[in-house]
Amino acid sequence: MLISTLLLRNYRNFSTINLEFKKGINFLIANNGAGKSNIIEAIQFISTGQSIKTKHQQEIIKNGEELTQIDGEFNDGNNQHQIVIKLNKKGKKILWNTKPLIKTTELLNKLLTVHISPIDDSILLGPPSERRLFLDSFLSKLSPEYLQQLKKLKHTVKLLNFHYKNTVKYDLSLIDLYHQKISQVSQILVEERIKVLKRIENTINRYLNKTTKKLIRLNYYSSHEAINTKEVYEREMRYKESCLGAHRDEIAIFYHDQEARRSISLGERRLLGVLLRWAEKEIWMEQKQRTPILLLDDALLGIDETTQPPLVELITQNVQSIITATTYPKNMNHNEDVFTAFNR
Repeated sequence: MLISTLLLRNYRNFSTINLEFKKGINFLIANNGAGKSNIIEAIQFISTGQSIKTKHQQEIIKNGEELTQIDGEFNDGNNQHQIVIKLNKKGKKILWNTKPLIKTTELLNKLLTVHISPIDDSILLGPPSERRLFLDSFLSKLSPEYLQQLKKLKHTVKLLNFHYKNTVKYDLSLIDLYHQKISQVSQILVEERIKVLKRIENTINRYLNKTTKKLIRLNYYSSHEAINTKEVYEREMRYKESCLGAHRDEIAIFYHDQEARRSISLGERRLLGVLLRWAEKEIWMEQKQRTPILLLDDALLGIDETTQPPLVELITQNVQSIITATTYPKNMNHNEDVFTAFNR
């Protein structure tokens, strides 16, 4: 999969910018504040229909303007396609090869991207919800069935929480019914999560075994284990929200037998953040036989200069990559890479 052109109008700090990309590695080199991350955000926007920076999509419209437009052209290996997104304060319109799409979710799996940035630290350092989000986002793109089950879980949890918060006298039979549904769906989700965690662990350790010799371990902790039902109900009624299910599970990440969020250095955190996303890309290619576009937004920050070149060579192998940085990484061959410098 290759993106060839990206045209932005009234997008964040850009009035108009037109970029061309080639196969292989594309570097975007510019000072901080020039808009490198905005370009990455725009590519991700036409991939998912959502911003990776904000939930308030109107924020991407350039100050003083009424409308923003993102126009991207890409090749999926067979045909050339165009995605156009027009956004104003009333909403957005998505065109796929000039034809309107009714739902944003119709964009999924058309332009495939994997986004890597320093905020991936949150997978290691953040609360359990960040690690669940990482798995759920990946598995939802990998499997439509997983996405459907995840929607069922969220819907049932929402109904249960509504009952807790809006009922004076609780209906225990209804609560039991909700718990049964949550348990059934959670079992399906947990099985898929554990499978993909093992694949991620094996993929990353193949690289670490050749380099640092410090291996990663991913442990899954289900909220269903060793649970007393009566205690769960009492806790839920006290806090007025669901406490049991796949939406409450934890994933612990260990590096060299130490819990990652407590013991590793900044450089190690950045390295593992990149490798987690790289493993996502590798599994996607293996399972779907399709090649996503790799978006690295200042992802090399904090990784030592000797590690950067072999790491970039590894993760960008056989894929189109767009990498932002303030300076060109040392010890890399300029002749093999598209080099774009701009300042706004």
